[in-house]
Amino acid sequence: VIDGRQPLDRAIAAPRLHAGMAGQIQIENSRYEPHVLEALEGAGFTIKKRGAYSFYQGCVQAVQLPTRPKEQFFGVADPRRDGGAVGPDL
Repeated sequence: VIDGRQPLDRAIAAPRLHAGMAGQIQIENSRYEPHVLEALEGAGFTIKKRGAYSFYQGCVQAVQLPTRPKEQFFGVADPRRDGGAVGPDL
């Protein structure tokens, strides 16, 4: 949202990877371009492929604060899981 200047919903739905084990990266396979996988493997990582929007890749429910007076909170639920996110009514 901040660094990538993306809307909250797009940032939460973006492809994910998990690099929890030394030398291994788990990715949402079909959501990355082949050249990204090739670069990771070329750098010595072992790639474990997960499905698109994999449940394994975690879950984010977020509420974005208003930036202007009288603007509403903006809630976004992760498409990888059930759930919802809302802010209070103003």
